[in-house]
Amino acid sequence: QARQFYLFIFRTPHTVIWLTLVDHIAVQITFPIAKQNMRKEKDLKEALKRCKWAVFDLDSTLIQMETIDELARRAGKYDQVAAITKEAMEGNAPFSEMLLKRLRVLKGLDRSVWHDLLDDNVPFTDHAKELFAILKKLGIKTAIVSGGFTEMVEHVAAILGADRCLANQLKYDRDGKSTGNVIGPIVDGEAKREFLLTCSTEDTLAVGDGANDIPMLKEATVGIAFMGKPIVKEHADMCIEEPSFKGLIDLLLESRL
Repeated sequence: QARQFYLFIFRTPHTVIWLTLVDHIAVQITFPIAKQNMRKEKDLKEALKRCKWAVFDLDSTLIQMETIDELARRAGKYDQVAAITKEAMEGNAPFSEMLLKRLRVLKGLDRSVWHDLLDDNVPFTDHAKELFAILKKLGIKTAIVSGGFTEMVEHVAAILGADRCLANQLKYDRDGKSTGNVIGPIVDGEAKREFLLTCSTEDTLAVGDGANDIPMLKEATVGIAFMGKPIVKEHADMCIEEPSFKGLIDLLLESRL
């Protein structure tokens, strides 16, 4: 059955807004005018067509939750940790500093908490699984890079069939309790940018929502702010304003026409 597709374009003083209506479902994609001077809508499609890798943030991007906040919920410390997470994602303090601050709050958390968290239905963003399937079909390799933790990232990467992933590895003591630290360097914004470059130094797509995603969004050929914080949108080539990847899927498919 043929799909019904409509496209409406609106211009405001600061943005160009594409509102697509596919099978009666509306999806909004915003292009900041600051970027319009360098890359028009047609150029974005051409850039997407050239991309060989797509690199995604995890929390509040591919999944509709912040993993560390959910760990805190199970530890009875949700409000305290969530407030720090919000501050970190808005870029009000260095990410590494904010991560260690949250981990200190969760010191002593038992490793077994992951069994419950991963056994629950992970809330994937709408059309995330379809997006990864289409990227694979188009010959675009996929990666997930997160300032979160390997337990969740590897779990999601396996479900989505991602080619690569990177995240922080929590450190536990001999009794399986969190020490409040990680093993090795923290995956912060610069680490995300460097990871993207290890995937490809050629044309890449990067998608994220938080301040620590800005370096990789700026490095990528196409950087997308997904339900992004205001500071992230300033550095993005395009912004997805709905918690769904439907609009991006349509744009990718259009770029192949």
